Amino acid sequence: MTNGNGYDLPIGSEGDLIRGLAEVDKLARDEGRPRVVVLASDIDAGDAPYLSIGVGSDDSVLVYEAGDGEGGGYSKGPRTGDRTPVTFAYGTAPTEYLAWMLIPKAVAFEAARQFHRTGAQPTNVEWDDI
Repeated sequence: MTNGNGYDLPIGSEGDLIRGLAEVDKLARDEGRPRVVVLASDIDAGDAPYLSIGVGSDDSVLVYEAGDGEGGGYSKGPRTGDRTPVTFAYGTAPTEYLAWMLIPKAVAFEAARQFHRTGAQPTNVEWDDI
């Protein structure tokens, strides 16, 4: 797991994942700047699937990339059609998403657990194609 800002944590177990997500969520809240962390299914593979997760607020955004140019998706939340920009930073760069992508943080963390177990696109979230 990495946040692009010097926080890199190897994830060996689901417990490591949950502790790491809680820690980066707290760090982002403490600095008042929601951030994105990235989980890779195989940290050593160049084009492995990954899941980006917004932390540091009550709502989150997910981006899944299948790797090898196979596509992916954005999380779809209940705010259908809401194009209000929301910002999560990766490293020092702010990235804008749209409010329709926001899902509850607990749902996003469950998606991270699923991704950790399978390396595949989580099934507990509705997705819109990239």
